[in-house]
Amino acid sequence: MVAVGEIGLDFYRSFSPHDTQVRVFRRQLETAAAVAKPVAIHCRSAHEVLFPIVESWSRGLGCRLPDGRPLGIMHYFSGDAAMALRYVELGFLISVHCSVTYPKARHLQEVARRVHLDALVVETDSPYGSPQSRRSQRNEPAYVAEAIAKISQLRGEPIDHVAEATTENALRLFAQSKRTPTISQSQAARGI
Repeated sequence: MVAVGEIGLDFYRSFSPHDTQVRVFRRQLETAAAVAKPVAIHCRSAHEVLFPIVESWSRGLGCRLPDGRPLGIMHYFSGDAAMALRYVELGFLISVHCSVTYPKARHLQEVARRVHLDALVVETDSPYGSPQSRRSQRNEPAYVAEAIAKISQLRGEPIDHVAEATTENALRLFAQSKRTPTISQSQAARGI
């Protein structure tokens, strides 16, 4: 086990009562602290409730895991840049996703610009949230390259630099060593 999660609060769809979600989320955070593992947090339409809970929990841990790693990742981040920076102060990485390629995703583009590169990771959340160029299609892990390209453009930094830094951040969070890249199934199927 490399992390606890995906855990968090989702007040958008509200399949569970909010108080139940909060109670379970607190227990999940306690579990993560007990096993000294980072958390992958999902937060949808609930930052105003989730942030104070995470703030209290993270301060109790000194904003780092015992081995110095970040406390976790804010998966498929949906807040604004100011909120992202507050989570970073608490010891979290911010996950920017393929939605950053949407012309109207100005809040996420601002997150990609303002959050320091050592606090960013990139994801696809496949099969959801395809990049703009494939908006009506099923998302695939290989499309993370489009998110990286957009982040690179927004930051004015080379694509390779953004890709390497965000990959290193994820490896650091999950206490993994650098691996030799492998060909994905989708690349293999296309003969790449």
